[in-house]
Amino acid sequence: MQSLKSVLFVLLVVPLGACGTFRSISALEPGSPRVFSGTRFDISAIRQDVFALKRFEAEPPPYPWLDLPASLVLDTLILPLTLTSAAVDSAMRAQDKGPVDDRTGTQ
Repeated sequence: MQSLKSVLFVLLVVPLGACGTFRSISALEPGSPRVFSGTRFDISAIRQDVFALKRFEAEPPPYPWLDLPASLVLDTLILPLTLTSAAVDSAMRAQDKGPVDDRTGTQ
């Protein structure tokens, strides 16, 4: 009986695991959050922060409380990739804006 409960738990929870990370990464736009994006996405959904959720351009997971631990683990595992992606995105956006005048702080 215990093994049946374990199997049911795995079948029900594993498909939900890290759903926020997959959703937020698959909907990346320039300027959207990258580092710990799934965790931030889940926390925004839990807090029902509509403005933060708009930045992700994705539908929040149906059960963010269940998804949060798995997203935290996956976000930690892919941290080197997301840091690189965030740095490249930031450099590309800075390049698009052009040089900044040191005296005025404007372009």
